[in-house]
Amino acid sequence: MSLHRCSPLVVLSSASFLICCSFAEVGGTADPGGETPPPPAGKEICGNGLDDDGDGQIDGQCACAAGAEQGCFPGDPALRGVGQCQDGRQLCGSSGGEFGSWSACEGAVLPSTEVCGDGIDQDCDGADLPCDAPPPEPGPGEQEACGNIEESAIFVVLNETRAEQGLSPLACDAAALQAARAHSQHMCDNNIFTDELLDGRTFRDLLQEAGASFGEADEIIAYGFVTPEQLRDGWLSAPDARATVYGSAWRRAAVGVVNCPGQRFHTALFLD
Repeated sequence: MSLHRCSPLVVLSSASFLICCSFAEVGGTADPGGETPPPPAGKEICGNGLDDDGDGQIDGQCACAAGAEQGCFPGDPALRGVGQCQDGRQLCGSSGGEFGSWSACEGAVLPSTEVCGDGIDQDCDGADLPCDAPPPEPGPGEQEACGNIEESAIFVVLNETRAEQGLSPLACDAAALQAARAHSQHMCDNNIFTDELLDGRTFRDLLQEAGASFGEADEIIAYGFVTPEQLRDGWLSAPDARATVYGSAWRRAAVGVVNCPGQRFHTALFLD
């Protein structure tokens, strides 16, 4: 399936998509998207309340006894039960046959932007962020953290992928992280997949509102990918996204992740 140019509004389904757009400070240009990567591969494990195969459904192909109930978590399994991240519930409804089918997961609490000093671990990294705590400096041989655990893991994979091509690592940009999260949250809140917000703003506007300084910038938006490695493979399978990941002009980047029930949104921003 081919992606459209950088103006689509896609109402979501349980697939995986990428859109790549780029803008320069003078005269913006929008690149056409590449080929849609295949859905993340995996095998569904019945009864664990997780979306193991990445199809957007928890135990979607698993038979169940009508009236049964189970806990479910549509986000990153590593965050399940950490901080505010808590299970929702699924009910097994009758489908007229011998077995029923699981409903959508309802009531799960997923990661959100951390609020410092309130005693709540919103981003589910295992700790509340003190308001006066600066971000930790990376130790010898460590990659720079960029966001919460999930976002930082993707950032590490991004720099490792670039290093394989002999490219310099990208520094984390706090303003880009704020803008990336805002775009992912907008798609989540409105159940859409589009580079342009409903009010007409673009990622370039979000960067400027966040206080980012840049001349050229690029964006890759994606949904339906579960692990950092699956997201990387999706990036590299789409020609325009691949060119962005391997861009030699970039010096800074950030990836904003928002987990919605049954779906995960990624916005990657690259700055010169």
